[in-house]
Amino acid sequence: MFKQNKTAFTRLRGASCCRTVASLVAIAVALACTEYASLAQAQSRKDLPNLPTREIRVPFADLPVLLGGKNERIFITRSEYDDLLKKANVTPEQLAIARQEQLDESKIPTSVVMLDALHTITIETGRAVIQSNLTIEVLKPGLQSVHLALQHVGLLDASVDDKPAMLSPSLDANLPGATLFLNEMGRHRLTLKMVSAVSTSAAQQTLTIALPHAAANKWTMNVPGNVEILSGANVRSRTVNAATNTTQFEWIPNRSEDCFLKCSYNIVMTLNNKMLRDTRALEAKSFLLAEITEAYEQVTQRIMINVLNGAENKFQIAIPNEFEVRTVHSPLLSRWNTLDRPETANASGRILEIELREAVSEQVVFDIVASKPARGVYSEQPVSWNWPEWKILDADSQTAILALSLENGLRLQSVKYGKLIPLDEEVMAAAIPAELRGREATAPKVRPIITMYAPDALQSITAQITKPKSTPKSSTNSLAIVSESGIRARALIEFESGNESIADFEVLLPSGWRLLTAKLGDGPSLPLELLKTDGVVPDTAVSTDPTRTRVRLARPFAPNTLTRIMLECSSVPKGWLSSWSEQSVSFPAIAIVGAETGPSVLSAIGEGGLYTRGFQVRELNCPFRERKDSVADPRGRKWSFFLRPRFQLVA
Repeated sequence: MFKQNKTAFTRLRGASCCRTVASLVAIAVALACTEYASLAQAQSRKDLPNLPTREIRVPFADLPVLLGGKNERIFITRSEYDDLLKKANVTPEQLAIARQEQLDESKIPTSVVMLDALHTITIETGRAVIQSNLTIEVLKPGLQSVHLALQHVGLLDASVDDKPAMLSPSLDANLPGATLFLNEMGRHRLTLKMVSAVSTSAAQQTLTIALPHAAANKWTMNVPGNVEILSGANVRSRTVNAATNTTQFEWIPNRSEDCFLKCSYNIVMTLNNKMLRDTRALEAKSFLLAEITEAYEQVTQRIMINVLNGAENKFQIAIPNEFEVRTVHSPLLSRWNTLDRPETANASGRILEIELREAVSEQVVFDIVASKPARGVYSEQPVSWNWPEWKILDADSQTAILALSLENGLRLQSVKYGKLIPLDEEVMAAAIPAELRGREATAPKVRPIITMYAPDALQSITAQITKPKSTPKSSTNSLAIVSESGIRARALIEFESGNESIADFEVLLPSGWRLLTAKLGDGPSLPLELLKTDGVVPDTAVSTDPTRTRVRLARPFAPNTLTRIMLECSSVPKGWLSSWSEQSVSFPAIAIVGAETGPSVLSAIGEGGLYTRGFQVRELNCPFRERKDSVADPRGRKWSFFLRPRFQLVA
């Protein structure tokens, strides 16, 4: 029970009431007292009378009744307890010597110094085995305590200089961890063996621990497989051993100074790549847009990969022959490159490898653009073309929508698509993502041709592509103004260029007519050149041959563009300036040489008291004519004649 002098010491001897216990356990609650406090208490005990010590023996099974509560205690042997009592019972002479020694020791700024720490962590399945070796130097005599910042670990073994270490829970509630007791001056080697749990998610694994820091620290970690540390540590070196399939890191943890002694840290790593490959399941859905022009072929695609099981941060795609990847976009993209792998089943043996910043366990989207030069010169003879097949490697299932677009000057003569399913290309063209529809302003204009659905990885389309001869088209709206000085005609021509650019064009007029001006919309007048006939420039006033005038453009017409051309011409018929009361005149059929003429309108109006009595239309040189109509002004001053033929005016 308690000593009658009521000192700070408590002694408890435990034994069984019905059996003999081989050893007794004593509890010393004053172990954390310093030597100085023990000496002071011993001095105060000199004045107390020498009273007998009484002991109460308690059955071992009943100890929890006396030791209940949250008080922290240390169990020691009877011999160790007796040694503590001897050290506490000191004489006045010994007390004076101890005080002098403490005055000398007060000149030393600290009692214990942790010189270096070597922590080796080995990651196993679901746990980490930690081996720590620490060098500690005790600078003052007596019993010293050292705080060890240990968190989230289970202690398997602890030894100091190959002897069992004296450890207890931390004496400071604000500093979680453990307390080590050392009783001898000099350097000591503390060895700790611990375990800690490693939490694993679908995409990464995390180790949460706290280990002691020293003046010099070295942290190494061995992890199975080819892995990387994503956060929580500054990696000094990373070595992958292909023979043992392990990765070794040398690193230091990221910790701020304010939590140096009481904060734990999280080391986040990628999963073992072999483990991921064994458990992952990938589903790929793609949209591929192939554009064929006379200069190049381009494939723009959006690939959506769903990680159904496991996690992945690296994907590989087989590249068709001769294609060069230009851009790869993804929100988590880290880097991409192309690899040559002749041993693969891919015909070209080239692989596009895409690596993300972190492993993903859900959907990831890639936008890829690749191109190559045109395979040849397109002409009226058909050129065979095959769909460039792209395949996502290691995908358990993949489907694709394939869309083909051709430059406006090219035509699809025939196509074979095997087991693919045709779709409505107009609907699919409207459903193309805006990011994939973006084109450069100078890029050739293309139009959708076919759209197919591929229910599996097989992408088989064979087509015959031609470039037919292109004929420009024009439609004319002309007005003839009849006056006493002659006849003037103004024409508005809507000209649609063909598959090729046009730098100039020729206007053909009937005999006796001359082209005065040519403009593009409201622009300035264009240069005109009256072409020679048999080496001589014709005189439009007396010549009976049609006149041809070349109009030169400041900037060529781009292929397949619509342009408005304003022409003005005049004619003075023979005998027009003499006296007459009625005369027949011919109005010009204004057209561009080499252009196919579409619906046209011809109008005539009289000025200065001149009236038109009627029109007589001569047959035009046209393959066929749908209809011709004429509308007369009731006063006889203006007649309009509507022509709806399709003809080509040939010089």
